[in-house]
Amino acid sequence: MRAALGEGMTMDDQKKTIALVRAVADAIKDAGEIPAGTLYAALMTKGCTIEQYNGLESILIRSGLATKAGDMLRWNVKS
Repeated sequence: MRAALGEGMTMDDQKKTIALVRAVADAIKDAGEIPAGTLYAALMTKGCTIEQYNGLESILIRSGLATKAGDMLRWNVKS
């Protein structure tokens, strides 16, 4: 993932990144909370690097969709 969504990315790359962010958000939402290490380990098996994971986590936290306390990611949106 690049420094900013869209910066140096093709439209296809942007769509893939958005789909990945949504999938990770859905996983956290479905679980309610999940250890960040567990989530990263699952994504690592699909080729996700630590830099990409940190970028995904940052997007979710900065957007207010998730919070992080220690290693635990929690869904932050009330239904």
